[in-house]
Amino acid sequence: MFLIMFLLKRYVPPKEQLKNKEQLNQSSDIKNYSSENCSSKTNLVDSPTRHRKLLIILTAFCLSTYGALELTHFQYSSTYYQYFGLKITAPTAARIMSAMAACFTIGRCLSAFIAIKVKPEIMIIYHLGIIITAMCVLFFGQNYITLIWIGNVIMGKKLREN
Repeated sequence: MFLIMFLLKRYVPPKEQLKNKEQLNQSSDIKNYSSENCSSKTNLVDSPTRHRKLLIILTAFCLSTYGALELTHFQYSSTYYQYFGLKITAPTAARIMSAMAACFTIGRCLSAFIAIKVKPEIMIIYHLGIIITAMCVLFFGQNYITLIWIGNVIMGKKLREN
């Protein structure tokens, strides 16, 4: 969805901000102005474009990583738990997946409220960090039932929140 919007209908800044940016670039004393003389309006014009490439890279990385991770985890984890390592029974594997689905629902609700207060860059960064943490807990805790529960709960909170 984001890629389609990025390619088909890009964001166009309002004309007033573009005029201010052009005036700032055309002025002869642009090299000599200091931070005291710079108005807050010109800082607002430069601010969205400053981190644009970083945001695009982080979003692309996040979407590709979590998309593949989500599909494989939701489809194969209960079967994986039954046949690998601890040989968890089918009802227990289903309970683990139910706990993950419950945390998934709660996490989506919380993300809606967090998105009001936090910038998208920050959300992407901390969601990636939490997904990496959950995957590490699941990888290194594959021989401990408690760590499997904890890893799935963490994973459920952060899948689909990006």
